[in-house]
Formats: sequence, structure tokens, C-alpha cells
Amino acid sequence: MMTLKGLPLAYNKDMQEDKEGLFDALDTWLDCLHMAALVLEDIQVKRPRCEEAAKQGYANSTELADYLVAKGIPFREAHHIVGEVVVGAIAKGLALEEMPLSELQKYSPVIELDVYDILSLQSCLAKRCAKGGVSQAQVAAAISEAKIRLGLV
Repeated sequence: MMTLKGLPLAYNKDMQEDKEGLFDALDTWLDCLHMAALVLEDIQVKRPRCEEAAKQGYANSTELADYLVAKGIPFREAHHIVGEVVVGAIAKGLALEEMPLSELQKYSPVIELDVYDILSLQSCLAKRCAKGGVSQAQVAAAISEAKIRLGLV
């Protein structure tokens, strides 16, 4: 808007400079697509290693915060509690789902045995069911749509 507002009527020569960035971005994007195609051509997925990697990094800490909120704890407090739990888990060299219940309850007494179902990898993935999410249903839908677009069905 700021570029266009100062232009006189029917004079658009100034607008030719604004497209350089767009064309450069499109060239870069095309290069990235070519590289991705090369990578995916012979990719071999090692399921156990993928699962192991997915369980690292405390990505399920968000689920723990949501769990605490569902138990009636305000989000701000839940966020603080989860931060302390993660620091404690790191100190012990444990994943959140590996922490004993007695240890988790030191941070919040509302945590019960049902927390382990919430912290499981499958539960975390299943909750991501929005379009483009990683739930099994969304992944299956994306694969199906891609096959249709590529004419493989």
C-alpha cells in the first residue's frame, strides 16, 4: 500500500523493482523442490529410530501443561510447573513419560496415573488432527490427496 499510494494515476514503472524479491524467492523455492525430490527418491525410513527421535526433546511438555489446565490449574501456573518438571527430568536424564508418579506429584499434587496416557507419543500425535497435522487420519488424508493430485489413483 505504501508503495502504491504515492504513484500518479497510470504510471507504474516504479512497480517493476518490487518483483525482484518475488522472482528470487520462486527460484530458491524451485531449487528446494528439486533437492527435496532427490532426497525423497531413495529415502529409507527406520521406524524404531524415528520413534526414538520423536520421543526426545520434551515435545510432550505442551501436553503436560494442557493436562494441568484441564485439572483446573491456570495456564500461567501450569506453564511454570511444566518448566520445573522438564528441568527435573533433564537433571535425572529421563523423558517426561519415564518420570515416576511420585516424582511428578512433587511438582503438582493434581497429577495422577492418567498423565502417562496423555504423555505417550501416540496420544500426542493423535491430538494433532487439524488439517496438515500429524495424526494418523490427517497423514492418511494428505497421502490420499497427494495420490489424487499426482494421478496415482
